[in-house]
Amino acid sequence: MTEEEKPKLDTPLEKLSHRVNLDYQKLKLTEYFLSNNCYSFRIVETPINYYDMNLDERQKIVQTHSKSTLCKSIILENKNFDPSIKCDLYQKFYLTIVQYVSEFNTEKIGRTLKNYLNSKFNLKLANKHFHFRLCDNDLAFKMTGFTFNAIGPYLMKCKDLMILFPKSLYDVYPEYFFLGGGEYELKVGLTIDDFMKLLGKNTIVLDTAPDQKK
Repeated sequence: MTEEEKPKLDTPLEKLSHRVNLDYQKLKLTEYFLSNNCYSFRIVETPINYYDMNLDERQKIVQTHSKSTLCKSIILENKNFDPSIKCDLYQKFYLTIVQYVSEFNTEKIGRTLKNYLNSKFNLKLANKHFHFRLCDNDLAFKMTGFTFNAIGPYLMKCKDLMILFPKSLYDVYPEYFFLGGGEYELKVGLTIDDFMKLLGKNTIVLDTAPDQKK
């Protein structure tokens, strides 16, 4: 995390504008969850230096029961996407949920997604059809409406973006996890059940990141 990626709060006007944005996003998230009968949500406003902290410190900030619940949302772009075989599940871009404690391996994500799609939906996708890389920040912003380190699946601009969800989150009890909340300092906790109630129709659960860092 570089200083340039943090919100610029050098002047009183910048600080006031940022405060308004934070409070407005909290209100929008609260309305979103309540209107969808999802009551497990918890919105946490973290310090501005949150991303300079280690995972133990972040766990204390959000008051969660395990570091394994701390997750981030990233947009992956499939550089080898073949538009001639595009379908609802095979797309060029995916929002991918990653646990901070797990190794991030784009090759495994591509391989696991290919096997899943072929076995579940009788597709004929090959390894050559997958080559995932991090999406450009500007393009990710256009799709989600959120900047880097603020990206989350809730209230995204792109409503039909498929989500890749790590199966290993189901191994964490209770099944509760945290993602970005649309603003740099906001984190949102939610049960997996409520997450699936909201976004399950656009979500693929994959065994993509099973290896825990020591």
